Amino acid sequence: MTISVDQLRLGVSFAHAVPSALLTIHLDRGRSLRCAHDRCLEPDVHPCQARQLVAGARGGGPTDWLGEVVGLELGGPRLVDEGGGLYRAEAEAGRSWSFATTLCPVDAHEVVAEALAAAFDERGMPAGEDDLSSLDLRALIDRSLDVVVVTCPETGPAAPVSATEAARRSLGACLVAELCGAAAAERRLR
Repeated sequence: MTISVDQLRLGVSFAHAVPSALLTIHLDRGRSLRCAHDRCLEPDVHPCQARQLVAGARGGGPTDWLGEVVGLELGGPRLVDEGGGLYRAEAEAGRSWSFATTLCPVDAHEVVAEALAAAFDERGMPAGEDDLSSLDLRALIDRSLDVVVVTCPETGPAAPVSATEAARRSLGACLVAELCGAAAAERRLR
């Protein structure tokens, strides 16, 4: 089974945006490449190099190597798979939760803001800009690969929505928006 370019671009963008991530790119014949920022993880390739390679393949560059990619694995000693594409990073500065989406930056921002506003509303608290900004969500836009990596640092106990809940709701809303967009594109092709 080969991996799609979309799966590869999500994994590579995530490894580039989250310093504690280790992306293992499994190749045919039992080989693998380790992609990470952290030299302690003994990477074979830096995330910047991997981004250039994947961006080149998307832009009409060589793609013959894509057939050798049979699997991807995100992990690392300080990265925990929370399921569904959500990862928890443990760092000296604290915990954070991250995920990658193929939504364009504007759509990702709108979808995340709506999901978080709904979380506030469920608690009977209308969400204003100050409330949403108190969650300190960050989006790293990878224009080369058309991916947005959203990170939500751990919130204090007084926060109306926990970082875990904010990240889960945001990821869920982004996945639904991606699926709706894919379904609409499929209908247009018919």
